Amino acid sequence: MLITTERPIIRQRPEDKFLTRSFLPPNPKRKGEGGLRRKGYFKHSYKKVDGVWHLCDIHGCPVIKAAPDLAARLEAASSLSMNEPNGPSSLGPQMDELPSITVVTVVLNNAKGFEKTALNVFSQDYPNFEFLVIDGGSTDGTVDVIRKYEHSIDYWVSEKDSGIADAFNKGITLSFGTYINFLNAGDIFTTPKALSYVARYLTRGQRILSFFAKFGSRTIPKRPVENDSPLCRKAMISHQASFIKTDVFREWGLYDTGLRLRMDYEFWTRILRSEKFLFVPEILVDYDPHGISGKNIEQFYEEELIVNKKYLNLFERLFRRAVIIIRKLQLGPKRVWGSF
Repeated sequence: MLITTERPIIRQRPEDKFLTRSFLPPNPKRKGEGGLRRKGYFKHSYKKVDGVWHLCDIHGCPVIKAAPDLAARLEAASSLSMNEPNGPSSLGPQMDELPSITVVTVVLNNAKGFEKTALNVFSQDYPNFEFLVIDGGSTDGTVDVIRKYEHSIDYWVSEKDSGIADAFNKGITLSFGTYINFLNAGDIFTTPKALSYVARYLTRGQRILSFFAKFGSRTIPKRPVENDSPLCRKAMISHQASFIKTDVFREWGLYDTGLRLRMDYEFWTRILRSEKFLFVPEILVDYDPHGISGKNIEQFYEEELIVNKKYLNLFERLFRRAVIIIRKLQLGPKRVWGSF
């Protein structure tokens, strides 16, 4: 793992929608905080310029030459054979960039699910990712599990928050990675080579990269999507299986904390009419379908209707309303008209 005592190069721009920070502000009600950052260890993105490795700032721009010992480690890491999930890599044998990928896991009272996710993240063979854990003030032993693995966690905090969107947003403001992914407690990557595979695509300059996430025999999205797909279809891509350049959040803003369940759908509908993405038709994530969304299906659809009214055109709104009616009929006739 590529880790240094060199502090991150945080260059804020006037137009940035939030401030990037190493740690969350003090909170007297906080249950705990720790990780590698608290011990003075940090991670960066790296890029070769004229054959010389450089440390990058938070935007992925090379700014400082790597010290000789670090440069040697970077050269070795960039020469690793990085395979696709289902076979040899077709993306080239060596990389001139090693973008840092931030994996954010949010959790509340799910010790077993968190440990499952953490062990899966630790198994990744990509040498340049950071792992941030945002716990909402768990009381079931989750914090004990976090402490058990804090030697491998870059930063963790346990404190009450206002919901999933608030927890996501904390992770975004703490991210030093050029790219960010949200892997919730209970979710796992389908292969230890997942991040290595992803990194190959990210070096091509993609701002948003997305894959299939599966649960049981189903996938999200149901089928591949393209940039010219209707917005209501594009917005169905999985946040667990997506990798977003952190600058996208700096330009478009954070998740909407007014939404309890559909903050990811709102974010996609807000940006994907303008932002381009690459969808790779591979299954990259196996996600836990027993999360909060599956337990609150009425609110799940209510919030989608609110988002649709704000961002979708009339045809898309009518189409999605018809889909929701059909799904509510499958749940029971009494549920159909509550939202209309």
